[in-house]
Amino acid sequence: MKSGKKRMPRIRVAGMAVAGGKILLVKHRRAGREYYLLPGGGLEWGETCTAGLTREFAEELSLDVGVGPLLFINESIEPSGRRHIVNFTFLVHIRGGRLKLHPDRRLREARWVDRQELLRLTFYPEIRRPLLRAWKNKFKGATRILATPWNASG
Repeated sequence: MKSGKKRMPRIRVAGMAVAGGKILLVKHRRAGREYYLLPGGGLEWGETCTAGLTREFAEELSLDVGVGPLLFINESIEPSGRRHIVNFTFLVHIRGGRLKLHPDRRLREARWVDRQELLRLTFYPEIRRPLLRAWKNKFKGATRILATPWNASG
């Protein structure tokens, strides 16, 4: 990518919360498209992944979470080179709070979905299969690094 300004990848942390056979997802709207993703957001300068993920769950969903093991890392690069996102996905457990979506121009809803519904949703980045594999294996095993293709939902 040629540019007069040096750009850096965006670092995003996400949390996989599972309860009662369901996973917590957040519906986003961007550029006229709606899609689901795991709750989380971008790291701030000097913030650890754990602190950033804890902050994002509190800010967006009014939930207090404990951050568990790293499940996988995935990165997506927009074909034009405009955006490069590196996602760190952790297992989280909810310690307290009550699910309440905070107002935000991109956030549309937060809800618990089961495995079958997960397969039918537009998801970004496209990590449904690794999510299901981690869930099926009870979150045991080595951390995986995924190269996820950029898709039209982003």
